[in-house]
Amino acid sequence: MYRLGKSVHTSALVIKFVPNGGIQVAFVVSKKVSKKAVQRNRIKRVLREVMRLNLEQQRKGKYLVVVKPQAAKMKNPELRQEMNKILSKIR
Repeated sequence: MYRLGKSVHTSALVIKFVPNGGIQVAFVVSKKVSKKAVQRNRIKRVLREVMRLNLEQQRKGKYLVVVKPQAAKMKNPELRQEMNKILSKIR
């Protein structure tokens, strides 16, 4: 995935994308982002919802969304905006 795919960065997120037959999405939110599981799960929930709403517009393939520590300081609307911005770069 790391060698074959296209990578897009923002201040809070990195998406690795490999074209493929279907759509698969994985989220990585490590303890470096936040020590609290509640906060890491909130970030994953927000990003998962944005991805669900944008599935029809996305190219088929495998997506790996890696969250940077900057995302822990963002509110939900800011996270949504960041995710939409990075997804538009892949389309």
